[in-house]
Amino acid sequence: MSRITAKDLGELTQSGTGAGRVLSVYLDVDQSKAANLNRRFEQAFESRIQLIGRKFEEEYEQADFMRCVDDVRKLLSQYEPHARSLVIFARSTGPMWFREVSVDVGTEVHWGVSPYLHPLVEALDEFEPYIVALTDRAHARIFTVRLGTIEKQAEIYALGTVRHLKTSGMDHLYSQSHIQRKADENILAHLKRVVEVLEHVRNVNATARIVLAGNAEAMSELFRLMPKTLRGRVAGSAVMPGNAKQGEILESTVALARRAERVQELEKVDRLLTSSAKSDKAVVTFPLTLQAFNEDRVRELVYAEGFAAAGGVCETCHVLFPSDNINCEICGMPVKSADDLIENSIAAALAVGAAVEQVRGPAAEKLRNAGGIGAFLRF
Repeated sequence: MSRITAKDLGELTQSGTGAGRVLSVYLDVDQSKAANLNRRFEQAFESRIQLIGRKFEEEYEQADFMRCVDDVRKLLSQYEPHARSLVIFARSTGPMWFREVSVDVGTEVHWGVSPYLHPLVEALDEFEPYIVALTDRAHARIFTVRLGTIEKQAEIYALGTVRHLKTSGMDHLYSQSHIQRKADENILAHLKRVVEVLEHVRNVNATARIVLAGNAEAMSELFRLMPKTLRGRVAGSAVMPGNAKQGEILESTVALARRAERVQELEKVDRLLTSSAKSDKAVVTFPLTLQAFNEDRVRELVYAEGFAAAGGVCETCHVLFPSDNINCEICGMPVKSADDLIENSIAAALAVGAAVEQVRGPAAEKLRNAGGIGAFLRF
């Protein structure tokens, strides 16, 4: 299963510019659901295609649309599900992009001038990657978790014995002390090696949180040995056997990562509101956020779950407006109505390499009270 990253989404947005319209397909293909058995996900695709296919006025667009539909049909006819969802972007003028993901993104089909990325961006945001270090005194495994998929990155064994041997009698007192000290040295060396490997995995996955798991004593010592840069990324810990299966590890750690995400979101919204109030490289409210996009100042877009807004888009200048009843301020042409301007905002952010964050829970409620959307600015 191929990984999906924010970089992939940025490249999709950029490649869509001037490259013909795009058919964006999100399919629930989870075979644990009766509704998806016997390849009924193909029927779900066809039913949504019928709805879109009735909206065309120009023959050339109808032809482009049908070429994309035929390409997706061919892909689906040969496809065997191995995950919960399938994402496809098909263009009449270029190659098709598709990935499986192990989280539910729901069934949706869209036809437009650029890939419809809203569901995928939100899935990447909600299921941010994290690292699990499952450790005991003699053995450790390090995993990464992305979009509901767990993958082993490293396995580390202690180089020397770490058993604590019991002996009886005064004659063996010195020997027991020596064995105990040697065992402790081996445990310490093992955990230091785990920290080294964990640092390497963290450097490759720079934004990932860390969840500690395994033996309580080993986790405590591992945390003590971590540098501050790693400690600051620890989202929580879970006691479990060192031989736990990957499914068990995923089930036991995902809630910890989600809880840390909610805390981080609330802190981010607090920073956004404080910085905006001080006019310190941040704005909130929909009109000010769109203005920042049009001035190419957005460093990170932040919006509340469920926030929706309509407006206008100039298809010539790619400028966003909170109203569609105006002409473009740059070229003077009438702007085109957009029912989902959040999608346009996400695409604009990804196209320039800006981050995108959808906040949920208490953070979303706090941001809604301030307008529902905002941005940290580059200048």
